[in-house]
Amino acid sequence: MSKHFIIILFFLLSSTQILAQNLYFERGYIVKDQDTISGFINRTEEAKLSLGISFKADSAAKDYQSLAAGEVSGFGFRESQLHFRPVEVSLRTSNGRETSIRFAKLLLDGTVSLYQLHLSEAEERLNYAYTFIFQRDISYYTLSQYALVTDQKSGVDKRYRGTLNALLSDCPILKSEINNLPYRPVSIAGVIKKYNTHCSSNPTVIEYSHKVKPLISQGPVVAVGTYFTPSLNNFLDNKVYSIGYFIDYQNPEISRLISFQSGINYMRFYNSYQLETYDGSIGSWKTETIKKQEHAIRIPLLFQLNFNTGLNKNIKPFLRFGLNGQAYFHKDPKRTEYVPFFNAGTGFYYRNIMFSLQVDSKGFFFKSDKLVLASLGWRVGNWK
Repeated sequence: MSKHFIIILFFLLSSTQILAQNLYFERGYIVKDQDTISGFINRTEEAKLSLGISFKADSAAKDYQSLAAGEVSGFGFRESQLHFRPVEVSLRTSNGRETSIRFAKLLLDGTVSLYQLHLSEAEERLNYAYTFIFQRDISYYTLSQYALVTDQKSGVDKRYRGTLNALLSDCPILKSEINNLPYRPVSIAGVIKKYNTHCSSNPTVIEYSHKVKPLISQGPVVAVGTYFTPSLNNFLDNKVYSIGYFIDYQNPEISRLISFQSGINYMRFYNSYQLETYDGSIGSWKTETIKKQEHAIRIPLLFQLNFNTGLNKNIKPFLRFGLNGQAYFHKDPKRTEYVPFFNAGTGFYYRNIMFSLQVDSKGFFFKSDKLVLASLGWRVGNWK
């Protein structure tokens, strides 16, 4: 049985070497030379989109163009209603302040326009998770907030309030609100919208709101496997059967490479093992075969890494890690056992079909009890 475990473990580790194009091209458009060109854009994190995009006119095409902020005057995703334009932004760096051209998400378009720019992890250390850009005519102003840390205390430099007070000084009705303004998209957009409506020469303002829906894959799943202890040889035949329902949750605004899986499963164990007994007399050792059945409810909490996430890809491999909470039930409720298992698994989606192979361990050691399961599931709804 230990040989089987080693083979499965090798399969799990080798699956991490999958070479797949982790690109998800979503229907969108670019604006170039005042022309709007429809096509498909790689949908990734906004911090990466701010540096440049990958674009192709046909979803089936293998090759794509890499376009920086200076090469196109805008792009967007039609389904999620996200629109980006190149802006000038000033950020703190280890060498002082640096100005660059980046793609930023459009929040408001009017006499004064507002953008939001998500920053990389390295940029966050000296700035914030995101920043805002204020545009009037062809001039751009960065609305910044910084963390302040000294030997005596730590705090926050809300520099954006002073910048807004200076830029919107011709609208005194906003001064009190700006002085207490939180550093949130809805709050800053609210002030800019009021300025455009009440204090600008053109009250027309277009508000761009978007809400990216989470991607939820769900459906029934069945599994078959075995349960064993690598250090013991007295187990003759242990079978495990399971039926349940899985839910795979993914937030594409964060990343399509990451998802979380849970669900609920009913499990039935058929155990057969040998038990040696001794009644105290010479040569009175007896070997008895014991058979029993156990019932359990299982709730997985798993972190999933997805590969080959491109649009219309038939085969999408994944790796999973996490915990499986398992409750064994007996006729006597007081004997109910709650056991956590550490999980590692791999598998793939083929259209609506999900196949996975996993190893659960009662502990981190090789000699810990192991549960090996092969699962087959069916995704309800659209597989794309």
